[in-house]
Amino acid sequence: MSGYEPCLGEVVLTLLIGGTIARPIYRRYINTLDLASGDCVLDYGSGSGVCSKFLARRLQNIDGHLTCLDVSRRWQTVIQKMLNRYSNVDYLIGDIVVLAIPASSFDALLSHFVIHDIPATERMEIVREWARMLKPGGKVFLREPVSGSEGIALDELGGLMRQNGFVEAASCIVPLPLMGDTFEGTFLKAFN
Repeated sequence: MSGYEPCLGEVVLTLLIGGTIARPIYRRYINTLDLASGDCVLDYGSGSGVCSKFLARRLQNIDGHLTCLDVSRRWQTVIQKMLNRYSNVDYLIGDIVVLAIPASSFDALLSHFVIHDIPATERMEIVREWARMLKPGGKVFLREPVSGSEGIALDELGGLMRQNGFVEAASCIVPLPLMGDTFEGTFLKAFN
């Protein structure tokens, strides 16, 4: 995936909306994730860190670890400042396909409003990489808009996951302010 650098206005607006107005929405969502003591979680496309902050706090309380991955140096600078008080977090900058993260490195992966922004031609390779780096039985927590011109089709999303060895464990469609109908799902990596 090619790099993307947000302009200063996008950074400010995202932090304003995500850090204040939508804060309770992100907190509630992160608190619903099925995490276990000692879990290592990859936050794929961590962006501004509005979810990462709640995830880092939650994992710290259960002796877990968070790795924030994004293609943007600017977002990584923002998130590192935001999460500097958490010792259970590390950061990766770059394309997940190129980084060569070791296989079976993570217990879970969070992808929060990311896949719909990735070119359709690159999505399959990225989800294949998720499957490679997750441990057998690992979980993918996925939240994506499915309405409007920015959304991703549900059948495409399900197909991407199934074709890469994931089984849907739970899902629902929830209406979110500013985003419309949103898919929230948990997928499990099949045991091989």
